[in-house]
Amino acid sequence: MRFIGLLLLLGCQEVPVEDTLEVWHAYEASGAEEQALEEVGRVWSSNTGIPVEIVSVPYGAFRSKLETAIPRGNGPDLFIAAHDGLGKWVSMDLVEPHPATLEGHLDITRDAMEWEDQRWGWPLAYKSVLLLYDPTQTREPPGTTDELIARAKQRTGGGHYGLAYEASTPYYHGVWAHGFGAHTVPENGPIRLDDAAHRAAYAFSKKLMIDEGILPLQPTAELIDTLYREGKTDFVISGPWFIAGMDRPVAAAPLPIVSETGQRARPFLTVEGIFVTQGSMDERAEGFARFVAGIEGAELR
Repeated sequence: MRFIGLLLLLGCQEVPVEDTLEVWHAYEASGAEEQALEEVGRVWSSNTGIPVEIVSVPYGAFRSKLETAIPRGNGPDLFIAAHDGLGKWVSMDLVEPHPATLEGHLDITRDAMEWEDQRWGWPLAYKSVLLLYDPTQTREPPGTTDELIARAKQRTGGGHYGLAYEASTPYYHGVWAHGFGAHTVPENGPIRLDDAAHRAAYAFSKKLMIDEGILPLQPTAELIDTLYREGKTDFVISGPWFIAGMDRPVAAAPLPIVSETGQRARPFLTVEGIFVTQGSMDERAEGFARFVAGIEGAELR
């Protein structure tokens, strides 16, 4: 958040308060999501007379920059991010709670903005991963994991991989864990990561990367993006963020059915929200958050 006032030692006069709201996001710079957010800011500014500065921060550095800048008073007034970091942000006193009711939002998105019986953000969108592919190269996507592996093996070799996704992260591994019947969210007691379903899902992930070799060994988001752009991978497991700025055709299909269980692979749900940072909770910041998440802001986005 901006330094909003300096006491001039000479003459003991105050500099006028800076009214600009600063909003950080990790959307692709100059991408459609950023352009839409900037349009929302322009409309809100024209209605209120309060300027808004939209700041793009690279995705890989976004959270660490938030966690470093906000406690030092150098962060934004608001930021947009997925809800999975909320518990950490609350424990670090990075965000402000708010009592506002959230009308017109799905219950699951409202619930995602709550932590320790308080609401901390306004939901903007919900996203999950799918099976993505180039429709000019693939007419029918695979419907089962056996079919996916068989087709990916035919296309793997010489720097080409039949499948690519961020296999080393729990978020992406969750699609297989759920498909094998494992629980990842506590319901009736603690989660056991060594039960039969979890072991089967771990073994399946190992099969894809090591035994079958259809995945790159270090599948970072940047590498996967490059592989797909260069036509060096056929199938990608990712979400709508993958499409931003992509110049190669992309089609989407449901995740395949896990052949061993007959259950469809199921992803986690990510709820994206706008949060007001600690120390910035005033009518300006809350008003902008409500506008972005409200009907008019949603239509613009």
